[in-house]
Amino acid sequence: MDKSHHVCLLVDSSQQKLTGKPALECFEALLLGVHLWQVAVRSMSLCTLAWISALLVVSLAQKQFCPGGSLDLNGGTPCNSDAFCARFDSRFRCINGYCCRKTGSCSPNEISIGNTCFPISGPGGPCVHTAQCQTPGTYCQNGICSPDSQYDNPVCSRSDQVVERERGTVKNCMYNPCSVGFGCEYSSAYGQYICCGNYNANNDYTYGKVRMYPGTSMPLQCFKENQCLWVDTPNCVYSYRYRHKVCCSTFNC
Repeated sequence: MDKSHHVCLLVDSSQQKLTGKPALECFEALLLGVHLWQVAVRSMSLCTLAWISALLVVSLAQKQFCPGGSLDLNGGTPCNSDAFCARFDSRFRCINGYCCRKTGSCSPNEISIGNTCFPISGPGGPCVHTAQCQTPGTYCQNGICSPDSQYDNPVCSRSDQVVERERGTVKNCMYNPCSVGFGCEYSSAYGQYICCGNYNANNDYTYGKVRMYPGTSMPLQCFKENQCLWVDTPNCVYSYRYRHKVCCSTFNC
């Protein structure tokens, strides 16, 4: 039989019925269908690749190269030794193949004071805090580490006031609040903040009892003086320990 008489059945969309077509036309239609299917698959593949690329970019941007509590160097700097990281910053170490440093850490020639790194100093060297003066018997006076046997006896700006001490040590009100009856002032001779005032026998200088939420160790927060209705904790005072007002048995919680 002549091949030109071979036919196949195709759907005629215009007339909603099956029509007979020569085999050659049927083959061409089949090729066209395969081509369109390949184009569709290729388009889907490109979209899929685009999504995968976007996800990779986001995941890399959010990747934490250093362990918790540490900082990356410039968003992730590969390394093979501590010496390599130290070329950028002496505080960084090579951890798991990346330059990292602990948050708040200082270099060997520095000391951390209030989460800030200050250089360690010797006699005659510059200073801001006495803690920088590492040589025994030296103290920070007027910005210089100097020896002074009378240094541990600072005086207040008012002659009728005394310096508050805690367990025999001069209290630094930059880090600890002054007790009732004392105010905070800076002593240039002593090189730090001190508490000046007068002790009163009627004041309780120990921490008072704090009212807690029932069954917890969380202090009950108050906002007004008349909010504390308990006989043993009637005072609504600000607590430097808890960073908000609490119901306290005294005025020092």
